[in-house]
Amino acid sequence: MSLIHDKSYDTIAVRDILDRADVGRSTFYAHFRDKDDLLTSGIYEALQSIRSTAAAASDPFAWFSLPIFEHIHRHRIEGKAAPIDGRGAIHSRLQRTIEELISDDIVRCFPRRRVGPIPAELAVKHVASTFVLVLNWWLDVAGARSPRDADALFRALVIPVFAV
Repeated sequence: MSLIHDKSYDTIAVRDILDRADVGRSTFYAHFRDKDDLLTSGIYEALQSIRSTAAAASDPFAWFSLPIFEHIHRHRIEGKAAPIDGRGAIHSRLQRTIEELISDDIVRCFPRRRVGPIPAELAVKHVASTFVLVLNWWLDVAGARSPRDADALFRALVIPVFAV
């Protein structure tokens, strides 16, 4: 992640990662296919850590929202937020990882694989894409709003879908 502050994600090469992490090529490839796999793995581990908290158990559709907004807010205050040109790669992988992690929860809560008239798979995509939409809006337009405000807006957009 620290490399994203030095150059755009697209221009980061595996060699740059190896040099920064001080690991060998074979060690890297023993664990990851490429830099995208490394990024996805980092996002997945961070979300799994959030998910293991007690709050996640009681909130199957939005457990990740406030912790991510708070994490990004802390990084912005410290001047460590990802630059705009690195954001797209991170957010697309974040969206896919959220989809993966909430899919089972939504299917478990809606065993008929439907949320009212909505197929569960579409509800999953709605939650993940709406989160990234609110996240980008918050970063670009409403950055002065608190993480709690951003979380409340996200929840206002997605929770009604599940109140069937």
